Amino acid sequence: MKKILLLFLLSVWMPAMAVSLDEEKQSENVNKCMIYLKADTYVRDNWGRDKRAPAFIPISAFYDTDNLYLNSCYLVENTAVVVKDKWGNVMYEADVELLTDKEIVLPLNVGEGNYTLEITYGSICLSGDFEI
Repeated sequence: MKKILLLFLLSVWMPAMAVSLDEEKQSENVNKCMIYLKADTYVRDNWGRDKRAPAFIPISAFYDTDNLYLNSCYLVENTAVVVKDKWGNVMYEADVELLTDKEIVLPLNVGEGNYTLEITYGSICLSGDFEI
């Protein structure tokens, strides 16, 4: 009888612990939203969509109302980060170095609206739209 009671308590307690741990992890990122990036390439004095889909985009971008968060899988030097509003006006501009497995936090200081993020390094331009 004790074994059955113990198994019952464990079967109820273990899922409850997993849910509470998952809720703690989600509360850390509750306000961050992902920016879906697409790749453009520089070909013969013109920016344009590559006909091939990129196999791998090494940079991920997230935002909240105050900050822009950038992550990279490997070192990316001389990276230009530009945020434009829906009319193409530059709202934020910075040159950064993205480090491996280290999140870069950039203060946005922009109001509500629709924006485009452009991340340029070498002949690669990653861009994505987001709304605050």
